[in-house]
Amino acid sequence: MNNSKKALLLTFVGLLAIYLPISCTNTGNSDNKDSVNSTYVNNILPYDEAKYIFYSLPSPMETAMILNNLDIKYNEEFLSPASNVSRYNTQNSQALNLGIYSADLSFCALYEQNQAAIDYLAAVKKLSEQLGIIGFFNDSTIQNIQDNMSNKNKIVSIVSECYTRSTNFLEEDERNEIASTVLVGGWVEGLYISLKMLETLPEDEENNINDIIIEQKFTLDDMIGLLKLFSKNQGIAQLLNQMVDLKSVYDRIGTEKIDRAVYKELVNKITIIRNGYIQ
Repeated sequence: MNNSKKALLLTFVGLLAIYLPISCTNTGNSDNKDSVNSTYVNNILPYDEAKYIFYSLPSPMETAMILNNLDIKYNEEFLSPASNVSRYNTQNSQALNLGIYSADLSFCALYEQNQAAIDYLAAVKKLSEQLGIIGFFNDSTIQNIQDNMSNKNKIVSIVSECYTRSTNFLEEDERNEIASTVLVGGWVEGLYISLKMLETLPEDEENNINDIIIEQKFTLDDMIGLLKLFSKNQGIAQLLNQMVDLKSVYDRIGTEKIDRAVYKELVNKITIIRNGYIQ
């Protein structure tokens, strides 16, 4: 593995976990940020703490960029079918799958799967409207993507702008339970896609998977800390239990070469959680 590719893999450590579609101009610094359990965070209001966590997490577009730069190939089988959007008819399932479809949209846009991106944008638009997030994923946005099919950078910019505007709306409206649910859906989808893609790496690059997975403990801890803030909500409490269950697998991963049986268990666990969301 050449040095530039290895550097990208190490950079990927801080970017693998994803969503809420915070902003492609995220100012959070994951290397310098305090832990969710730090004195600073514990002394601020829950809303401000949630806002702090939201802005500390990278966007799905950043994650897709790293995978794309590593020459890990796009595989539509790893994405949740956009055609299933009509089956989500509760607020909880709509918020989870808004996060999931938003992550899928990011991968499609960056991997230049333009028709698929339009399909996912339509699904995101429908779920956003059902959740009252109106005006950010609309017909003009879909038309704008169609008009720029040959301009990858323009499409990526359009998708990122929609993410930023919709996230600002949720934050300003203080709809924290919905925002947190969207975040979990997108993070789970991003982790699922990433682990499935990483499985395609050649065996001689296997050791890099160890570094990537270990670093996810920190993001998962942040996710758990966020959900605890709103765990009086029944839906959030269920998500919290699932993340704690996932953490029990992570906690069996040491700092040395990862046990392949534990890695497989991790993939199986995230697959079960994710598939439960998209049913």
